[in-house]
Amino acid sequence: MSRISKVRCTPQAQWAAALVAIMTQVSGQTVEAIDGNVFYKDPNERVRQLTFSKMDADPALSRDGKSVIFIRRTTRRASFEEPRNNQPVFTQVWVADSEGRGAHLVFGGPATDGAFKYASFSRPNFSPDGRHAYFLIPYAAVVNGLVRLDLSTHQARVISSAVTYEVITTGNYAGTLVVLKRKDYSEGATYSYYLIDAEGREIGVVGSSENQARSFAEDPNRHIP
Repeated sequence: MSRISKVRCTPQAQWAAALVAIMTQVSGQTVEAIDGNVFYKDPNERVRQLTFSKMDADPALSRDGKSVIFIRRTTRRASFEEPRNNQPVFTQVWVADSEGRGAHLVFGGPATDGAFKYASFSRPNFSPDGRHAYFLIPYAAVVNGLVRLDLSTHQARVISSAVTYEVITTGNYAGTLVVLKRKDYSEGATYSYYLIDAEGREIGVVGSSENQARSFAEDPNRHIP
Protein backbone atom coordinates (compact mmCIF):
# COMPACT_ATOMS: atom_id res chain seq x y z
CA MET A 1 0.00 0.00 0.00
CA SER A 2 1.26 3.51 -0.71
CA ARG A 3 0.11 7.07 -0.16
CA ILE A 4 -0.40 8.42 -3.69
CA SER A 5 -1.37 12.05 -4.17
CA LYS A 6 -3.11 13.13 -7.38
CA VAL A 7 -1.69 16.64 -7.31
CA ARG A 8 1.27 17.48 -9.51
CA CYS A 9 4.65 18.74 -8.31
CA THR A 10 4.76 22.50 -8.84
CA PRO A 11 7.88 24.43 -9.89
CA GLN A 12 7.90 26.02 -6.41
CA ALA A 13 8.05 22.63 -4.75
CA GLN A 14 10.79 21.47 -7.11
CA TRP A 15 12.76 24.65 -6.45
CA ALA A 16 12.39 24.28 -2.68
CA ALA A 17 13.57 20.69 -2.77
CA ALA A 18 16.64 21.80 -4.71
CA LEU A 19 17.72 23.96 -1.76
CA VAL A 20 19.15 20.91 0.03
CA ALA A 21 22.87 21.45 0.66
CA ILE A 22 25.32 18.68 -0.19
CA MET A 23 27.86 19.89 2.37
CA THR A 24 27.17 20.83 6.00
CA GLN A 25 29.38 22.95 8.20
CA VAL A 26 29.77 23.37 11.98
CA SER A 27 32.36 25.78 13.42
CA GLY A 28 34.76 25.45 10.51
CA GLN A 29 34.27 21.68 10.23
CA THR A 30 32.61 20.25 7.15
CA VAL A 31 31.37 16.88 5.95
CA GLU A 32 30.45 15.86 2.44
CA ALA A 33 29.81 12.74 0.42
CA ILE A 34 32.04 12.06 -2.58
CA ASP A 35 31.46 8.98 -4.75
CA GLY A 36 29.40 7.36 -2.00
CA ASN A 37 31.91 7.89 0.81
CA VAL A 38 31.80 10.44 3.66
CA PHE A 39 34.71 12.86 4.13
CA TYR A 40 35.36 15.15 7.10
CA LYS A 41 37.41 18.36 7.01
CA ASP A 42 38.61 19.82 10.32
CA PRO A 43 39.03 23.55 11.05
CA ASN A 44 42.63 23.32 9.80
CA GLU A 45 41.32 21.95 6.48
CA ARG A 46 42.78 18.51 7.05
CA VAL A 47 40.59 15.95 5.28
CA ARG A 48 39.78 12.53 6.68
CA GLN A 49 37.75 9.80 4.95
CA LEU A 50 35.17 8.40 7.38
CA THR A 51 33.43 5.70 5.34
CA PHE A 52 34.43 3.39 2.50
CA SER A 53 31.15 1.73 1.48
CA LYS A 54 30.58 3.76 -1.73
CA MET A 55 26.92 3.71 -0.68
CA ASP A 56 26.72 6.78 1.59
CA ALA A 57 25.06 10.18 1.13
CA ASP A 58 23.65 13.24 2.90
CA PRO A 59 26.12 13.53 5.81
CA ALA A 60 25.51 16.10 8.56
CA LEU A 61 27.45 17.06 11.68
CA SER A 62 26.19 17.15 15.25
CA ARG A 63 26.14 20.51 17.00
CA ASP A 64 29.44 19.77 18.79
CA GLY A 65 31.05 18.50 15.59
CA LYS A 66 31.94 15.15 17.17
CA SER A 67 29.40 12.95 15.35
CA VAL A 68 28.26 12.52 11.77
CA ILE A 69 24.92 11.17 10.63
CA PHE A 70 24.38 9.93 7.08
CA ILE A 71 22.25 7.77 4.80
CA ARG A 72 23.51 4.46 3.48
CA ARG A 73 21.95 2.81 0.45
CA THR A 74 21.51 -0.96 0.31
CA THR A 75 20.76 -3.37 -2.51
CA ARG A 76 17.72 -4.87 -0.78
CA ARG A 77 14.44 -4.17 -2.53
CA ALA A 78 11.34 -3.45 -0.49
CA SER A 79 8.22 -5.56 -0.89
CA PHE A 80 6.01 -2.45 -0.97
CA GLU A 81 5.57 0.62 -3.14
CA GLU A 82 6.22 4.27 -2.30
CA PRO A 83 4.40 7.27 -3.79
CA ARG A 84 7.31 8.08 -6.14
CA ASN A 85 8.78 4.63 -6.65
CA ASN A 86 7.03 1.32 -7.15
CA GLN A 87 10.26 -0.62 -6.50
CA PRO A 88 12.09 1.19 -3.69
CA VAL A 89 15.39 -0.04 -2.30
CA PHE A 90 16.00 0.08 1.45
CA THR A 91 18.17 2.85 2.84
CA GLN A 92 19.50 3.14 6.38
CA VAL A 93 20.46 5.85 8.88
CA TRP A 94 24.02 5.54 10.23
CA VAL A 95 26.09 7.48 12.77
CA ALA A 96 29.89 7.68 13.14
CA ASP A 97 32.25 9.90 15.08
CA SER A 98 34.26 12.53 13.25
CA GLU A 99 37.42 10.45 13.74
CA GLY A 100 35.92 7.75 11.55
CA ARG A 101 35.42 5.32 14.42
CA GLY A 102 32.34 3.56 15.68
CA ALA A 103 30.20 3.74 12.56
CA HIS A 104 26.95 1.98 13.37
CA LEU A 105 23.42 1.52 12.09
CA VAL A 106 20.79 3.47 14.05
CA PHE A 107 17.72 2.84 11.88
CA GLY A 108 17.21 0.25 9.18
CA GLY A 109 13.58 0.88 8.36
CA PRO A 110 11.02 0.77 7.18
CA ALA A 111 9.55 3.99 8.49
CA THR A 112 5.82 3.60 9.00
CA ASP A 113 2.80 5.86 9.23
CA GLY A 114 -0.33 3.85 9.84
CA ALA A 115 -0.52 1.20 7.12
CA PHE A 116 2.03 2.99 4.92
CA LYS A 117 5.70 1.99 4.74
CA TYR A 118 8.75 3.87 3.46
CA ALA A 119 12.24 2.60 2.64
CA SER A 120 13.76 5.75 1.10
CA PHE A 121 15.39 8.17 3.57
CA SER A 122 17.19 11.47 2.98
CA ARG A 123 18.57 14.59 4.69
CA PRO A 124 19.29 13.34 8.23
CA ASN A 125 20.15 15.85 10.96
CA PHE A 126 20.78 15.68 14.70
CA SER A 127 18.72 17.49 17.31
CA PRO A 128 20.83 20.04 19.26
CA ASP A 129 21.16 17.70 22.27
CA GLY A 130 22.11 14.74 20.07
CA ARG A 131 19.39 12.53 21.53
CA HIS A 132 17.23 12.50 18.42
CA ALA A 133 17.65 12.68 14.67
CA TYR A 134 15.39 13.80 11.86
CA PHE A 135 15.16 12.66 8.26
CA LEU A 136 12.80 12.86 5.30
CA ILE A 137 10.71 10.18 3.59
CA PRO A 138 8.78 10.41 0.27
CA TYR A 139 5.44 10.84 2.03
CA ALA A 140 3.35 11.69 -1.05
CA ALA A 141 3.78 12.72 -4.67
CA VAL A 142 4.67 16.34 -3.94
CA VAL A 143 5.71 16.46 -0.27
CA ASN A 144 7.99 14.59 2.08
CA GLY A 145 7.33 13.41 5.59
CA LEU A 146 9.55 14.55 8.46
CA VAL A 147 10.53 11.67 10.74
CA ARG A 148 11.85 12.00 14.30
CA LEU A 149 14.15 9.16 15.42
CA ASP A 150 14.98 8.46 19.07
CA LEU A 151 18.66 7.47 18.97
CA SER A 152 18.47 5.52 22.24
CA THR A 153 15.35 3.43 21.52
CA HIS A 154 15.64 3.52 17.71
CA GLN A 155 11.93 4.29 17.49
CA ALA A 156 10.89 6.52 14.59
CA ARG A 157 7.65 8.33 13.82
CA VAL A 158 6.39 10.85 11.30
CA ILE A 159 5.81 14.23 12.96
CA SER A 160 4.98 16.50 10.02
CA SER A 161 4.65 16.86 6.29
CA ALA A 162 7.54 18.79 4.77
CA VAL A 163 9.08 19.79 1.47
CA THR A 164 12.34 20.55 3.25
CA TYR A 165 13.42 21.50 6.78
CA GLU A 166 16.17 22.90 9.00
CA VAL A 167 16.88 22.28 12.68
CA ILE A 168 17.34 25.36 14.90
CA THR A 169 20.38 24.53 17.04
CA THR A 170 21.12 27.73 19.01
CA GLY A 171 19.48 30.90 20.33
CA ASN A 172 15.77 31.49 20.69
CA TYR A 173 13.67 28.44 19.82
CA ALA A 174 16.69 26.09 19.90
CA GLY A 175 15.47 22.54 19.32
CA THR A 176 12.62 23.56 17.04
CA LEU A 177 12.54 23.18 13.27
CA VAL A 178 11.77 25.41 10.30
CA VAL A 179 9.68 23.38 7.84
CA LEU A 180 8.47 24.28 4.37
CA LYS A 181 4.90 22.99 4.13
CA ARG A 182 2.46 22.69 1.27
CA LYS A 183 -1.17 23.25 2.23
CA ASP A 184 -4.00 22.55 -0.18
CA TYR A 185 -7.15 24.63 -0.40
CA SER A 186 -10.09 24.69 -2.78
CA GLU A 187 -8.51 27.56 -4.70
CA GLY A 188 -5.10 25.88 -4.92
CA ALA A 189 -1.96 25.05 -2.94
CA THR A 190 0.21 27.40 -0.89
CA TYR A 191 3.76 27.03 0.40
CA SER A 192 4.96 28.65 3.62
CA TYR A 193 7.74 28.13 6.15
CA TYR A 194 6.50 27.14 9.60
CA LEU A 195 8.26 26.84 12.93
CA ILE A 196 7.33 23.55 14.59
CA ASP A 197 8.35 21.98 17.88
CA ALA A 198 10.05 18.60 18.25
CA GLU A 199 6.66 16.88 18.34
CA GLY A 200 5.57 18.46 15.07
CA ARG A 201 3.20 21.06 16.55
CA GLU A 202 3.08 24.37 14.66
CA ILE A 203 4.35 27.38 16.61
CA GLY A 204 3.91 30.00 13.92
CA VAL A 205 4.63 31.09 10.35
CA VAL A 206 8.20 32.19 9.64
CA GLY A 207 7.57 33.48 6.12
CA SER A 208 6.70 32.58 2.57
CA SER A 209 10.15 32.85 0.97
CA GLU A 210 13.44 31.04 1.38
CA ASN A 211 15.13 34.36 2.22
CA GLN A 212 12.73 34.93 5.11
CA ALA A 213 13.28 31.40 6.40
CA ARG A 214 17.07 31.71 6.09
CA SER A 215 17.13 35.05 7.90
CA PHE A 216 15.03 33.58 10.71
CA ALA A 217 17.25 30.49 11.03
CA GLU A 218 20.49 32.49 11.09
CA ASP A 219 19.37 35.06 13.68
CA PRO A 220 20.01 33.81 17.28
CA ASN A 221 17.59 36.47 18.53
CA ARG A 222 14.90 35.23 16.17
CA HIS A 223 11.22 35.82 16.85
CA ILE A 224 7.99 34.88 15.13
CA PRO A 225 6.81 37.79 12.92
